[in-house]
Amino acid sequence: MIRTKLEHEPDWLTRLDAFISSLIGPELLDKLVRFGSSRISERTAKGIDANGQRFMPYSEEDAFLRRSKGHPANGANLFFSGQLDVAMDCRVMDDEAEIFFSLSDQAARVRGLMQGRKERIFFALQAQDIREMTRITSKHIKQRMLASGLS
Repeated sequence: MIRTKLEHEPDWLTRLDAFISSLIGPELLDKLVRFGSSRISERTAKGIDANGQRFMPYSEEDAFLRRSKGHPANGANLFFSGQLDVAMDCRVMDDEAEIFFSLSDQAARVRGLMQGRKERIFFALQAQDIREMTRITSKHIKQRMLASGLS
């Protein structure tokens, strides 16, 4: 959130700042961060990366390991044990929100997957996700403005 602070801030500016903060607020941030998190999970479960491409196939060794554990090996989706999906979480703190991995071993795994394995970049939002989040934001602000008597 952008805030200005004048030495002698006029009352109308203080009220405007409070109004703008109320338009955004933690409710909207919560909607957006949960939307982003679910999009990442859904896309990853389908084996699609952040660029909309299918994940590179598993190596022969990984495919063998997956088959030996009773898991399918015909399409990579990064959910061998399910721990990665369970560990992804989101939170809102004041005027910011984040999507993160709550378990340190999974966070380290994600860093490893993201470094040097460009073929499996999944922990990101796609352009269509950003467009949808913009739509959600616009709708939320319009509803708040109507509720406050502005249009």
